[in-house]
Amino acid sequence: MKKITLFLCSLAISLLAISQQQPCPDIQSNGFTPVSSVGNTCTSSVFVFATGDVAANKSLRITVYIGNVATGTIVADSCYLVPGGSSSTMYVSPTFSAPCDATITYVLSRSTNSQCGGQVCGTTITVDAGPLPIALTNFFASRTNAAVTLTWKTESEINAQEFVIQRSTGGTFVNIATVPAKNIATGSSYSFVDKSNTAKSVSQYRLKMVDVDGASKNSDIKVVKGSGVAADFSIYPNPSNGAAKVSISDISGPTDVQLIDNTGRILKTILLTNTNTVDYNSLQKGMYMIRITNRTTGETLTKKLNVVN
Repeated sequence: MKKITLFLCSLAISLLAISQQQPCPDIQSNGFTPVSSVGNTCTSSVFVFATGDVAANKSLRITVYIGNVATGTIVADSCYLVPGGSSSTMYVSPTFSAPCDATITYVLSRSTNSQCGGQVCGTTITVDAGPLPIALTNFFASRTNAAVTLTWKTESEINAQEFVIQRSTGGTFVNIATVPAKNIATGSSYSFVDKSNTAKSVSQYRLKMVDVDGASKNSDIKVVKGSGVAADFSIYPNPSNGAAKVSISDISGPTDVQLIDNTGRILKTILLTNTNTVDYNSLQKGMYMIRITNRTTGETLTKKLNVVN
């Protein structure tokens, strides 16, 4: 009986020793993921891969700052339950927006309970992610016969490596070329010609912007008309119940989109530079005209919009 008691005591002590060797979730890797950008505002998130403590549930906290921890502004702060004994799991912070040239710092801390309110355990990890690599100011795509010309400008480039040109003709985006980044802090201008796009259907283009650490983000998508097809735009839904979207299939420069009532009065003019869509809402019942005008070429196209609400 004494031998059994001693054995059980030894087993309990061994298990306690093992649990004390892993008092917290184990952080295996972490990183910073750019999601999108509009002008000089970039949206991103932070990810962490962690395994659970063998003994009990614990928690993981991800706090993100613009600037440093001492004086920066918190833009994301979330607590995650890490179940005891759980295998490697990815925990992702909510997306947050910041100037693309801002320095981002994130802090990873762990607690002994499941609500991030217990005693801090393990080592708190602080990572200076640095500024986002590229701030894109504009991006255009236009077709001339079988050639599609892409032009874009950046407002800033920090630790930038390259632009990967991606194209889709109704399916998955594929890489078709790579343009090295000039990596000029005050920004640069670029162009690329896709010389063999003979697709009869609409083509989509985007830029994958890659920094020297391998992190990347995608630009907005630009649409060009099919080979041999005149410049065009669509309005949907049409007829409308008061809300409609205008989508232009080929923008080669700044373009005015005008909403005109049935008397010929211009109700609204929107200048497109970084996008190819316009949304209208709360339109009154009646017949309207949508007119697009390319400021560079002077090309004009008009279509009807019928609102039936």
